Amino acid sequence: MASPLLFAQTIYELRESNGEALLTNKDTKYSNLKVEKKTYYPEDGFETKWNVHCSKDRFNGLKSCSISTYASDVFVYFSKGQYSILIGRNHYPRTSSAIKIDDNAAIYGYEGISETPLKVLKQMMNGKIAYTRYKEWPYEYNKDNEVKLDGFSEAIEKMKTEYKNL
Repeated sequence: MASPLLFAQTIYELRESNGEALLTNKDTKYSNLKVEKKTYYPEDGFETKWNVHCSKDRFNGLKSCSISTYASDVFVYFSKGQYSILIGRNHYPRTSSAIKIDDNAAIYGYEGISETPLKVLKQMMNGKIAYTRYKEWPYEYNKDNEVKLDGFSEAIEKMKTEYKNL
């Protein structure tokens, strides 16, 4: 697998001597200013890397795992042998949400919670792109997003292994 920096863009942040930011840009033409910080971002964003996080509660022993990406609106949670699929965040009260995998029919939920998580999970494991829609507070209009599902099946398998080993 290629290094994530191989296909990255550079973001330059230029500052005055008092620390005030003058410019944040991916191109620099100000050779007289000192470059304080360079930040590298992958060209396609962070959304294609699925992160697995598992933990065990120190007080009650409850094990749980989650899978998400840095910049997407899809969150998978697993605990007590059950999956939950969450779409979006900070939902406008009493509104529906939806996820559509590839060309499959949209699957609806309420305030981001899927009513059929296993159906969503199965489609995500076999799909290429997940399209999401929900309404975020305080605005009452659709917020649409999409996330590539590359590596999602592998993340599920990794999550199962980590959960078992907790």
